[in-house]
Amino acid sequence: MAVSLVYSSLLFLQLRGSPAELPYRPPWLAPLVLADLALTTLLYWLLDVERGAELALLQAVLHLLLFAAVLWLRSRSARWVQTMTALFCMSVLFNLLLLPPILVFAAFGLETGFGARDGVAAGAAAGFLQLINLCLLLWRLLAEGQVLRHALDLPQVASTLIVVVVFIVESFALGQFLERS
Repeated sequence: MAVSLVYSSLLFLQLRGSPAELPYRPPWLAPLVLADLALTTLLYWLLDVERGAELALLQAVLHLLLFAAVLWLRSRSARWVQTMTALFCMSVLFNLLLLPPILVFAAFGLETGFGARDGVAAGAAAGFLQLINLCLLLWRLLAEGQVLRHALDLPQVASTLIVVVVFIVESFALGQFLERS
């Protein structure tokens, strides 16, 4: 199981491969979602995000529901398990890629947000972390677009735009959740 998932996920990260290459295994999805929840919660905790566990849970639920809706709208609901398995595999890998820089910043006590604690050096370090995060986000959107391209039988540009719209909807919903609480 793990070798097949990791190999397929690495193909997805290289903007190759298709979720159809993954075996149809609904039991694989739950552990992947839980692993993603744990890693996302850990990242939120390291970044001092309030209510990080609740945000991670809401983010995962929105991801599952919004992509289910997209697949349903294109009459591709049968591809949901493999598509979500691919997306959550990639999410776990992207969270693992983001974890080392955040741990380094936390180990040195540097601010990971927009402000700087100790002058210019901390501000530059925070800016560097934000650049890493932005690059990983762009890469993630392209990789998710690649997966969706195969799942929806759409061109890469259209599927990436769908992924961007889902990302914006998720971000808005998470922002509203934080604002109301």
